[in-house]
Amino acid sequence: MGACWFRVLPEHEAGYGWVDNGVPELTLGVKPIWRAQGVGRALLRAACALAAQRGYQRISLSVERANFAQRLYITEGFTTVDSGKDSDTMVKTLR
Repeated sequence: MGACWFRVLPEHEAGYGWVDNGVPELTLGVKPIWRAQGVGRALLRAACALAAQRGYQRISLSVERANFAQRLYITEGFTTVDSGKDSDTMVKTLR
C-alpha cells in the first residue's frame, strides 16, 4: 500500500527536506491505486506521533509543488520554510 519513515541525518548527508541538526526528515509514498483513500494520512499521522513520542520537536519533508500530496501535508499542519525551483521544504511542529 505504502511506506513512511523518518530519519535524522547530519548536515553533510542531508536530504532535500533537511532543515536543522536533530530534526528528522520524513519520507512518504503510497501506491497509486491506494491514493486518496486515507492511507497516506494514516501513515503520516503515525510517523508524526512516533517522532513526537521519541521527543522530537519538529519534523520536515520536501515535496514537489506538482505533487498533490502537498495539500495533505498542509492539512496536517506542515508549513513551507524554504522553496526551490520546483519543490518546497516543509516543517511541522510536533506536540
